[in-house]
Amino acid sequence: MNDKIRVAVVDDHPLFREGVTQILLGCPDVEVTAQGASAKEAVQIADNGKLDVLVLDVSIPGGGIAALEAITATHPEIKVLMLTVSITEADDSSHSGRLQRASSSMRWSPPSFDGPPLNR
Repeated sequence: MNDKIRVAVVDDHPLFREGVTQILLGCPDVEVTAQGASAKEAVQIADNGKLDVLVLDVSIPGGGIAALEAITATHPEIKVLMLTVSITEADDSSHSGRLQRASSSMRWSPPSFDGPPLNR
């Protein structure tokens, strides 16, 4: 029996996708089962059935929100973590309603633009 959390990462920026994947590979309870770069690939990965969590970029070819809508309609058991580095305040207002409708059974935390930048 595999007790690991099966995760897939879908983002159209290869360097970012690989970075997230490498971080996840460092978690002993996580198994990265797939990677993709588009909404179509996200849906195909979900349809494969070997997935607990999908890390999904909002701004991918075909639309991350469209992928979320399709995946939650057919695979409500998959937890989806929406992630992006390219959202603007205008995008936030236009995406918020669709994200809330598509993820009605999930927790929604809109991004905050008020905090200070991270210093490392």
